Parts: sequence; C-alpha cells; structure tokens
Amino acid sequence: MSEAQKIIDTAFPSNSQPIISITELLDGAYNTSYLIELQGGSKYVLKIAPPPDVRVLRYENYILEAEASALQLIREKSSVPVPELVIYDDTCEILDSPYILMTYLPGVTLDKLRPTLSKSESDAIDHSVGQHMHQLGHAPAADRKCFGRGVDKAKLYTSWRECFLALTEAILRDGEDMLVLLPYEQLRQQFRKWAYTLDEVVQPQLAVLDFGDGSVLVDPQTKKVTGIIDFERAGWFDPLLSAAFRGPSAAFVEGYGKDVLDTRNKRCRLLMYSCYYSTIKIVETYYHQAEDSNEMEERKNLIKCLNSLVNWTAE
Repeated sequence: MSEAQKIIDTAFPSNSQPIISITELLDGAYNTSYLIELQGGSKYVLKIAPPPDVRVLRYENYILEAEASALQLIREKSSVPVPELVIYDDTCEILDSPYILMTYLPGVTLDKLRPTLSKSESDAIDHSVGQHMHQLGHAPAADRKCFGRGVDKAKLYTSWRECFLALTEAILRDGEDMLVLLPYEQLRQQFRKWAYTLDEVVQPQLAVLDFGDGSVLVDPQTKKVTGIIDFERAGWFDPLLSAAFRGPSAAFVEGYGKDVLDTRNKRCRLLMYSCYYSTIKIVETYYHQAEDSNEMEERKNLIKCLNSLVNWTAE
C-alpha cells in the first residue's frame, strides 16, 4: 500500500488523495495489474512489469512503454475510447520494475459477456469494434515511415517484409532457447517462401498483436462498447497482424471495411500471421507457465495453417 500511495503522490503532486482500496486484476498474463480507488472516488489501473530477473520473450521487453506511447497517440489523434495515461515511470525509483498508471474505464470484458448476448447484440458490438480497429490503424499513422514495435529502444525497419521476418525469427529463437518442440525449419521456409506478399504493405499502421474479446469493454446494460484496453503489444505493423483477424465475424469485417480481406495475397499473409501468433502463444507457455494455457489448441492451429501455406498457390 505504501508504494502504491507513493505512485499516486508522484502522479498527483498537488492534489493527491489517500488510497482506500487496492484490488489485484487477474486477467493479465504478463504484467501485474491493480485497480486502485482513491478517497474521492476516482479509480485508476496500475500495471507493473515483471521483476528484472524474470525471463521474458524478446518482443516483451519494454512493452509497458509501448502501451504508454499507444495510449497517448490514440487519445490525441482518434476518438477511440481508451484509458488516459496518467504516468509511465521506468526509473525504478519507487518500484523495482517500470509501471504505468492510467484511468479506469467501466465495463465488462467482451469475452465474459459474449455468452449472454443475442446474435444481434453480438453483431452490433463486433461492428463497433471493427470501426474502432479501423480508426486505430488509420487515424494516427499518416506520418509514420518505419515498421516496428512502438518503443524507442526497438529497432525500426523500412519494409514490412524485413520487420515481419525479424519478428518471426525472434519468437523462433525464444522457442529454441527453451527447447520448445516446434517445426522451426518448416516455419522459416514458409515465411521466406511467401515473404513477397508482405511487400504489398507499404504504410505502417498501429496494430495490437493480441487484440481480442478480452480487450473490449462493454456496458452490460446498454450493450455499447465503453472502452478498448491492453495496448502492451501495440506496434507499427500490417493491421492484419492483429489477432482480431483470426476468424473475424462478418459484422467485424463490415465495420472495419469489407475490402480488408479481398485478395488472395492478404489471405496468405493471414496464414503466416496466424502461424506467428500460435507460435507466440505456444512458446510463452514455457516462459510464463500460465495455468489457462491453450497450448494444444494453438498447436492444432499452427499445424493447420502451416499445412495450408505448404499447399498454397500464388495469385
């Protein structure tokens, strides 16, 4: 409690208030998150990165910085409802790890609410989320020239091909480091074989790699989207890299834009991206030892998509 109060005092030096409650939020797999309520009724979310001695995936370095940068940009250049960044601190003066403090947004995550929704309610939410995702990708990115993760310390790339191949090589090396059983050479071969389809992507756009129903907040009464959260894995990529495009609903695609999946090369890229995402989910199981891991499902998806790439025919 004392460290959390120091964070609040640092964030609000002239009008700090006492903390009356702290509740750990258990949905995150990487960071530790807390809901903090102040005496005046204000609520904030505190995210804390793992201790420096915890082994993480290569792409997980500095991901709180990525979230802080994304939140600032989105609030400045779009109307997408996201938390307001209060403070990002990587000095490690109060805590041993970087942390981020942001405003709390009300709502229930869509993954918890969806089983209770009618088809029309679910479609309306998906359509709205598709519109938000389109705005995320297009509004802030007009002056962006390089691809890469949204952190100052990350390497940037002038082509999406170079960037994606670097991303895939990083996660494959993470897997090799932990002796994770994966079809490494087949993946590398297929990524190289179809890499030319990546050259169609010439404009970096803001995309969130692991975006899903757990990133969408919904008012359970009105069934309206109240917020989009979790930008830790945001970066300047092909927007199709987002997990939102792994089997999207027709309503989501219509909200985003019907032409988003209109060519064979785009669908080929989606297969590569799905292989990449499944590889991440498999490998991170061995780093984070998550109890709710879907490793077997991701392995099935990886083999399915890899086989589809092997049998793919060019346009």
